[in-house]
Amino acid sequence: MQDTNAAVAVLTGAAPDSLLEAFQDRIRPGGRVLDLASGDGARALHLAGAGYRVTALAPTAAAAASLNEAAAAGSHELVAYRESYLDHDPGPQPYDALLCYDVMPRLSRTDNASLLHRIFSWTAHGSLLFLTARHVDDASYDEVSATWERAGLHSFRSPDGEYRTYLARGVVRNLFRGWNTLHHRECMPLIDGNAADGPRAGLIELVAGRR
Repeated sequence: MQDTNAAVAVLTGAAPDSLLEAFQDRIRPGGRVLDLASGDGARALHLAGAGYRVTALAPTAAAAASLNEAAAAGSHELVAYRESYLDHDPGPQPYDALLCYDVMPRLSRTDNASLLHRIFSWTAHGSLLFLTARHVDDASYDEVSATWERAGLHSFRSPDGEYRTYLARGVVRNLFRGWNTLHHRECMPLIDGNAADGPRAGLIELVAGRR
């Protein structure tokens, strides 16, 4: 289990990524935030520490328990579940912000369509979306496309049932035509730990506000 004391320390720390650092103040103060893939919990904990009401969908039961313990220790409004977005009940009120970091690449094309529908239905005018995805120039694309079963346009399925879905360059804004783009970048950062001539990730970043 994640070290709860370390998690609590994140609550008062700096924003854990550049998108939150640049656009966090656009989220309605005290608003509802859904982290669709909370990972180590750094983003969820940071936002809870900043006064937002956060729901986090955690990758494991242990991660969910750790996030809930950290939130309780800091008296912050955060609740974490070991839950898929497919099973999530958002309640009657829309979310003021959704964090969708690296979710799309791990879903099939069909599940991505379901995700886009939910993003729209769970938000309202003024809601923010923080999203990252992968484009077709990602270093993993050639190997995955050559060794995994094709499951749709730029989408592949491994023998174990794992998915990798990439987007063509420039297409992400078309998926969110009902939103105002606040930030859009498609780049090729070095994969962590590699030399300057090493493989690069095909990173897509989008921050958008619902019209």
